[in-house]
Amino acid sequence: MEKHINVKKIMNIDEVEFYCDDCGKFLGKSEEYDDGYYEKLGEFEVKFNFNGWYKLEKHLCDECKEKETKKIEKSLKELGFVKDE
Repeated sequence: MEKHINVKKIMNIDEVEFYCDDCGKFLGKSEEYDDGYYEKLGEFEVKFNFNGWYKLEKHLCDECKEKETKKIEKSLKELGFVKDE
């Protein structure tokens, strides 16, 4: 014999909201999985190795990513760096 029972379950879902670190623009939401993983929106990471590692980590919108990249490139050129082809 089969007996079908309708069961209503309530489940909590953790969401992570992301905002641009420079202008504050809302970048979106990401759902956190059971294992703690969630997609990180707007990630911007730059690493340099000069007698040790240096890094810059931010969450940026597309416009601010472009501005930050240009700012880094300008600073490197001012210090005498040239593009390695």
